[in-house]
Amino acid sequence: MQVTILGNSSGGPFHGRNYTAQVLQVENHYFLIDCGEGTQQQLFHNKVPYDRFRQIFISHLHGDHVFGLIGLLTSYCLKKRTEKMQLFAPPGLEELVAHTARLCGIVFPYPMEFVEVDASVSRMVFENKHTEVWTIPLNHRSTPCSGWLFREKAKP
Repeated sequence: MQVTILGNSSGGPFHGRNYTAQVLQVENHYFLIDCGEGTQQQLFHNKVPYDRFRQIFISHLHGDHVFGLIGLLTSYCLKKRTEKMQLFAPPGLEELVAHTARLCGIVFPYPMEFVEVDASVSRMVFENKHTEVWTIPLNHRSTPCSGWLFREKAKP
């Protein structure tokens, strides 16, 4: 398991610190956790193969965690992506993406599955042969907020 911190700043980008985003690599599977503004630049800078993401996990819908998402999803359109993208988040992400896409005239050529999580309970929301992902209820002002616990499965 390898973590790449793309950004760890809130409220504004500061010298050497970008808005929140992390990449977790388990075997050959890449997960994106949050997608603040500037995430794509940080993906390129860190040589992360961003076309390998199949799941994106958004902790909550404050701008410093989501304002890079539309740009990333749109870049996949330009790259002719066809594979499904799963997006995990507390309520509202699907509406945010749909509304922005409608206003900007974006037509996504690939399927997206929005998995709305209950940020008030801990439960498994994703599983593949190497990893389980669980929600972690967090208290972040008055907005639903979920942390993410990635558990690597035991190898035979």
